[in-house]
Amino acid sequence: MSKIVIVVVLVFSDYSCQQNINDVRVNLQREISGFQTYCIAKTHPDQLQIENVLINSDFGEDESLKCFFDCVLTTTLAFDQNFNFDNDFVVALVGDGRQDIVNGVIDQCKAADGYSDCGKTYEMLRCALTLISDLI
Repeated sequence: MSKIVIVVVLVFSDYSCQQNINDVRVNLQREISGFQTYCIAKTHPDQLQIENVLINSDFGEDESLKCFFDCVLTTTLAFDQNFNFDNDFVVALVGDGRQDIVNGVIDQCKAADGYSDCGKTYEMLRCALTLISDLI
């Protein structure tokens, strides 16, 4: 009987965590949706690569993809004047009541660096999604 309970708890815990990271991905899509068409026209990324990042956190290395995310994140004001993630933007991703995750993203992802202008923003997004996934 106890083995069944442990399995059910583990399955439920895994489902709960998966549901939360999926919520974060949906929230990210919502936050950038207003500028997606503009930034696609400006940077010409492969749509499938965008979906891979947004749905699977599968980060490709194409420069136009990096510049797409630089465009949408800069346009949505995801960063403050010091190029740190904006607190309100991260809260919009993870939800209220998760200030520990918000602070972690802001503190740990500001050191992310890329080899191009677009690369820094892209690496910060990769850092944020990876860290959020680990902490949820």
